[in-house]
Amino acid sequence: ATSRYSQSRSKDLHQSVMVSLFCAATVLVMASGATGLVMVPQIFRDGVVLQMGAARIFGFASGNPAEIVSVNVTTTHPPTAHVYTVTAGSDGKWSVEVASSLGDTSTPLHISITGSMSDDSIEFDGILGEVLMCSGQSNMVLSVEGASCCGLNASEPLQNNVYENIRLFSVIMHNESHPQRDLPTFINGTASPCYWGHIPGPRPQDNHKCQTWQTAQPGVTDAFSAECFYTATELIKSGAIAANVTVGLVFTAYSGTSMEVWSPPETFDGCPVKPWTGTQRNGSGHSLQWAAPSQPSCLWNSMVNPIVGFGMRAVLWNQGETNMGDSFEYFSCIFQNMIAAWQDRWGMGKFPFVATQLGDQNAGATSAFPAYVNSCRDAQLSIVGSNDRTINGGLVSAYDQGDRVLNPFGTNDVHSRYKQELGRRAALLLAAMLQSSPVSTVRPVVAKSASGLAPAIGAAAKVDWSGPTPTSATLSSTDGSITLKWGGATAGIFVNGTRDCWECCDGTKALDVFQVAGAYPGVNQSNRYHQLWTNTTFSWSIPSATVTIKPVTPNKWGSYVVVRYAASLWPQCAVYSSTNRVPAFSFGNFNISKPV
Repeated sequence: ATSRYSQSRSKDLHQSVMVSLFCAATVLVMASGATGLVMVPQIFRDGVVLQMGAARIFGFASGNPAEIVSVNVTTTHPPTAHVYTVTAGSDGKWSVEVASSLGDTSTPLHISITGSMSDDSIEFDGILGEVLMCSGQSNMVLSVEGASCCGLNASEPLQNNVYENIRLFSVIMHNESHPQRDLPTFINGTASPCYWGHIPGPRPQDNHKCQTWQTAQPGVTDAFSAECFYTATELIKSGAIAANVTVGLVFTAYSGTSMEVWSPPETFDGCPVKPWTGTQRNGSGHSLQWAAPSQPSCLWNSMVNPIVGFGMRAVLWNQGETNMGDSFEYFSCIFQNMIAAWQDRWGMGKFPFVATQLGDQNAGATSAFPAYVNSCRDAQLSIVGSNDRTINGGLVSAYDQGDRVLNPFGTNDVHSRYKQELGRRAALLLAAMLQSSPVSTVRPVVAKSASGLAPAIGAAAKVDWSGPTPTSATLSSTDGSITLKWGGATAGIFVNGTRDCWECCDGTKALDVFQVAGAYPGVNQSNRYHQLWTNTTFSWSIPSATVTIKPVTPNKWGSYVVVRYAASLWPQCAVYSSTNRVPAFSFGNFNISKPV
C-alpha cells in the first residue's frame, strides 16, 4: 500500500476556533504520511522544497526504535536513484542527509520512504531550492493583501508568472505545553487555522492552504506574509537567487506573541528573571516565575520543534512589540539566547538570523513608552556584530516606514504596509551575510547563477547593504555643538523625512531626531533610558558624511556626554546611505568625545 499526503481541509471552520495563548494541552491527531511504523512531519508533502546543500529528510518510528528506514530519492534531470538507509534511534528518531549526492541545481525529486517492518511506503514529490523560514508576530503576519497598497502591486508579478518558482508553506497556529513531533492538523476535531492572525482580517476560506506547499499565484499569496514574500522576490530581482531556482518560504508566526513563547527552554539560562508569577523551567531545570497568559516555549513546542533540522538558508524575524517594557538587559539576553538556541537545535551551524527593528509606534502612548521603545530597539541591535554568542544576527531598520495618513488599521497603528521596502532591505542584508557566512554549506551571494546562490566574484562585488553607522561624536570647544561622523556609507549620506512625517527634517527647529544628555543631580544615571534628554537643532554635510547638532539649552551641570538618534516613538527624520537608501540604525547611547 502507498500513503500519499492529501490536503487536510475543513468543510466548516468553527467560528470559535482560536489559538489560546494559555498553551493548554490539546488533543493532537497525527495526519502525517505513515507506513504504520515510520512517520515524517507534515512539512514533507508534495511540492516540498529541500534546501540545496543542506537537504535533510527525517521522522520517527512509532512502533520499534530499531526500525530500519530506507529513503529512496529519484532525480528526474538527469534520472538518478539514490538510496539512504538509517536505523531509528532509541527515541525513535531518524534522519538522513541527502544533499551531497544530489548536487546544487534546482532539481525535481521523487521521495519514497519505507520501513523494514512494513510493506507500506510514504511517497511525495519535491524539488531542490532555497528555503527561508519566517517567524514572529503581527508585523510578520501582515499579508500581501494587507500591504498591497504600498509599493509594487502584489498581483502584477504573479499574473505575469515572474515568481512562479516561489512555493509557500504556512504552519497551523497552535500551541502545546510539551514539545511535539509533528505539526498539528486537528484541534478538538476541528481544523485549526494558519491565517487566524491574517491582517486585515481573518479569512476562514484561506485555511485550506494550511500546511500544504502552494505555488505563489493570485488567490494563494494574498493571505501570505508580505515581509516574507517580498524578501524572496527582492532576492530574485537582485540576482542573489537565480530566477529559475525554486524558493521555499516556511511561514510560522502568530500575532501578539512574545519572544518567550518561541524560545526553547534553555533560552532562559543565564538571563535576568522576569518578575512574573507561575512556573516555567529553564534548560537547567530551575524554576522561573511568570504571570503573563503565554507560557514560555509553547509555540516553539508546536510550531517550530516539529520542523527543527529542516534544511534552510536563513530565518527572517519580525517581533518586539509584545516585549516592550522589558529591560534592555532582559530583552537582549533572551533575544541572543533564543537565536543561539535555534541555531544549536537546528544543527546547521550559525545560519543567518535577520530581524526587523521595531518600527513606528502609537503616538498616544504613556510618557514612559518612548523609553520602552528605545530600550527595545537597542536590545534588538545587540544581535548585530560581535557578541559573546557569535550568533550571526542581522537587523533591518524600520522606524522610517511609518504609515499614519491612510492606514486602514488606524492612524497610529503599528502595522506599516510598506513591507516591500523592508523586504528590499532584508534581501540586501541577507545577501551580504551569506557572502561572509560561517556556515560551510553557504556560498556567497553576489551574482546570478543557474545553480542558486552565486559564487564569489571578488571583493569589488561586495553587497552594499548597510546604512550609515556613527563612528565618532566630538564636542566643539567654541560653540558647544557636536559633530557626528558617519561611516558605512560608501558615497556619503543624505538626510530625509521619514514616511508620513509631519515635522520631517527642518533642522532649524528643536527636534528629537538627535538628543543629548549629561550628568544631572538626582537622576539615576544607571538607567540610560530614563535620563533627561535635550532636543537639538541640526545640519548635515553630504560629502563629509557628518551631522552637526546643537543642544537647545546648555547643560548647566557640565558637558553633554551621550547622544541618541531616532529614539522617539515616530522619528521624523532619518540619515540614509546615498547609494542604497538604507537608514542608520536607531541608537540610544553614543558617547561624546571632548575636544582634544
